[in-house]
Amino acid sequence: MTFRSIVLALIIATSASPATALSCLRPDIASSFDRAAQAEESYVILHGQFDFDGGAMAGATMTDNNRTDDPASLPAIFTGQMLTPDGFSDVPDQMVTLQSTCAGPWCGGMGPGVKLAFVQQIGSDLILYLGACGGNAFDDPTPADLDLVTSCLRGVGCASPQP
Repeated sequence: MTFRSIVLALIIATSASPATALSCLRPDIASSFDRAAQAEESYVILHGQFDFDGGAMAGATMTDNNRTDDPASLPAIFTGQMLTPDGFSDVPDQMVTLQSTCAGPWCGGMGPGVKLAFVQQIGSDLILYLGACGGNAFDDPTPADLDLVTSCLRGVGCASPQP
């Protein structure tokens, strides 16, 4: 075997390895609303804060390349408002399960602060799925974000502004 064929064989072998980066489309509120509206599952839209053990969230989202399961779920208390056809209305504090899901070694998570969240409702249980690419929880929503999701719910326009 010549030096040239050895180099060529090494290039081919290394180029066949799996990708090491996660490629996600940037999530936007209108697309997330459409996805939730078209889902067979039921969703509620919450605006407020989720109180949870941040250290447990950080530990739950750490992973390695051999992950075969999703991290454990974490309980959280939601304080804030729920979207209704009349707009956002205050609701009593709610128990919400935060469920991080993974795509290979990348897992979803969430930090503190005000969120706009698309939360799955199963009976009386509320579950916020936090995927590696995001899309179910948006940080620090603006009044325009809240107006957009309200318009989406009312069916009077649901398109994210173009940058």
